[in-house]
Amino acid sequence: MSFKDTKVYQEAFEEGRLEGLRQSVPRLLDLALTIEQVAEGLGLTINQVQNAKLYHDGIQIK
Repeated sequence: MSFKDTKVYQEAFEEGRLEGLRQSVPRLLDLALTIEQVAEGLGLTINQVQNAKLYHDGIQIK
């Protein structure tokens, strides 16, 4: 069994993958895609896309 087969690695890898997708959300929305289109294209839920947008907008305000 390699390190990449461990649960810890798999969870960290998935979290990193999701974070990368979340960072793509604002850029795609800036291209005039709908939340639904972004969710479908990235394989995220609409709620995840909305949360990523809110998080990004909150950072931009500060």
